[in-house]
Amino acid sequence: MNTKVSYHYADASNYKQWGEAVLKGEVSGAEISAVFEDHLYDNEFFIPEEVGLDGLQSGFGDLRTDDDHPFHYLDSIERTEERADSSAMSAREFVEKMLLMSQDKWEKAGVNWNTRNFGLDI
Repeated sequence: MNTKVSYHYADASNYKQWGEAVLKGEVSGAEISAVFEDHLYDNEFFIPEEVGLDGLQSGFGDLRTDDDHPFHYLDSIERTEERADSSAMSAREFVEKMLLMSQDKWEKAGVNWNTRNFGLDI
């Protein structure tokens, strides 16, 4: 059994990109609940690149400072029988990274993302 993480990105104009990652192994329902209850930015957002997943902004082409930002919606974390890619991280590693995050850490990660991608410190 593996774990599927489903998430999506909506830019400032509300154009959307959807993505998912199948991770190796599984985690408990309690760990999944903890991620959704206490470890998302504003209780719904995360930055995939901070926890080992791919950001989805590139689906629109080049980044645009007026529309693009780092935050994605985390839609679900669920068990699956789908095969994980050989280079996929483990579900345990993903959850451990998520459980280390807090509101303040997400805010700092967002500033760092903007600085890396646009040279902005907002």
